[in-house]
Amino acid sequence: MIVLADVSGSMLPNQLEDKIGVLNRCIASMFTAFAQMDSVQGQVHVGAIAFGRAEARLHLPVGPAAEAVWPAMEAGGGTPMGAAFDLAREILDDPEAVSGRAFEPALILVSDGVPTDDWEPALNELLGHRLGGKAMRISVGIGTDRTPDAEEVLAQFSGPEYGVLRADQASELPELFRWITDTVTSTFRPGLAAPNLEDFDRA
Repeated sequence: MIVLADVSGSMLPNQLEDKIGVLNRCIASMFTAFAQMDSVQGQVHVGAIAFGRAEARLHLPVGPAAEAVWPAMEAGGGTPMGAAFDLAREILDDPEAVSGRAFEPALILVSDGVPTDDWEPALNELLGHRLGGKAMRISVGIGTDRTPDAEEVLAQFSGPEYGVLRADQASELPELFRWITDTVTSTFRPGLAAPNLEDFDRA
């Protein structure tokens, strides 16, 4: 699993909510859950890309969840989402990060805004990639101020299977990430049914 996390300035804490703080806690909790689910089928490897300011950077290199130590992300600047798509594709091409024996990857995009770079060619290349196109792709949109353009970007990333998961308030993120955790777990463990998002309390 690779998380692509928006750490632009709009994720900074304000008087109403702390988007980046909640996101840090959610990702750390999810990775901890994956660390506990290794089985005879294999082990979950996790990594994270943070995109903000003028760049996308590898925030946590891909490796076994059981060994992952989550370094908290800090927010600021623009939303270079296209750069994050390019970096994700590079990771998928790296045999040291993604083994040829691995399950199809899961890519989780979390954002609250519109990209500030040329994102469409980068997304098309990611979706045309031998692994990127087959990956489980889930988008999470944060905040009530997302524009139609932002929704369109998130929808193009995830496609019709999962659509766009919406967290109008940062406080709704823990439930969404618990659903993501259980959904990824169900693909890793044959015979385990995928959870229904309506079963989770998003109030």
